[in-house]
Amino acid sequence: MSLLKRIEQGKTSPPTSGQTSGGLGQPSLINTQARRVVPPGVSGQKDTYTDLKTRVQNRLLSELDPSMDITRITEVRSTIQDLFEQVLAEENIVLSRPERQRLFEQISAEILGFGPLQPLLEDETITEVMVNGAKNI
Repeated sequence: MSLLKRIEQGKTSPPTSGQTSGGLGQPSLINTQARRVVPPGVSGQKDTYTDLKTRVQNRLLSELDPSMDITRITEVRSTIQDLFEQVLAEENIVLSRPERQRLFEQISAEILGFGPLQPLLEDETITEVMVNGAKNI
């Protein structure tokens, strides 16, 4: 189960005293039909991921030593990796390997590089990058 699905399930609340429940404490069919279901890929899930990313990134930035020599990118990256793992463990955030790797790469690109442009700059086959707006590269 992906992170977004787990977070979305955590947002569903148990039935209140005015609502009836089906057998075994399950919400009734009426309650289930009244609940708004957000389809996959809708911005609500993206906002949740963005919130998680921002929260973890802010914790990392607050815990990083400002006197670090940022020219030693491999050392700084390994420090960020250690702090990243520590933050996820402290906040009990469970991610699959691909989710964890994607989150780490995005955060480290924003701390050490040029954010979403960093993968394009590292690609040897790309010779030119033109940014025409926030969503048009």
